[in-house]
Amino acid sequence: MLRHDQHCGRFLDSGGSRYHQRPPGAAGGGTLQGVPFLLWTNPLTPYTDSISTRPMIAATITTAQQQYLDAFAALYEAADALNAGDPMSYARSREIHLACLLGHTVADTYSGADAYEADGTPVEYKSTIGSTISATYNGISVQPTWEEQESYLIDHKIGCYARHYFARYDGAAVAEVWVMDADTVLSLLLPKAQRQYATKRNGKAKDPRIGVTISAGEIRKHARRLV
Repeated sequence: MLRHDQHCGRFLDSGGSRYHQRPPGAAGGGTLQGVPFLLWTNPLTPYTDSISTRPMIAATITTAQQQYLDAFAALYEAADALNAGDPMSYARSREIHLACLLGHTVADTYSGADAYEADGTPVEYKSTIGSTISATYNGISVQPTWEEQESYLIDHKIGCYARHYFARYDGAAVAEVWVMDADTVLSLLLPKAQRQYATKRNGKAKDPRIGVTISAGEIRKHARRLV
């Protein structure tokens, strides 16, 4: 089975010795030791039906490398079955993992809610691989006035998700998971965002977007631990 992401030109799986579809510039592909591969020419070159006989892949691989390749392919197969999109996009793989752990349904788009609870309530996920739990909200667009900024944060960016789940990963294992309601999240983040607003709005910061974090202490004080 083959699924091609029309937006980014990636192939997520293969269906045998030949790929059934190719993006522009793909010369051919297949599988080697069960691992799908794709051969590329110049992306600007129009597609032709020729298949290269010299796969650009290592002739010999270690057991650990083979295990990783198998797991990588299996991850995409599972994500495809869940209609979860590309598991390697940003922290998408952890979102899928966390949704499975919590019994949620992972969102099928990359914008908006990260997942949905059993009753369809949209929720937000934040994960870290740091030594302590924290939740960072980066890349927040700056609005023309603070009043508009506050409304944007409440109605469209943060407050629209009833619950926010914070997870800390230790390798493949979840070390801890916390949940906090949207009102509490807003009470912690709005003052921090407001302190940044003037500088960001006036273009005096290297990064023009707002970025705020809920600390480990704030999470432990105001959130409920699930794991």
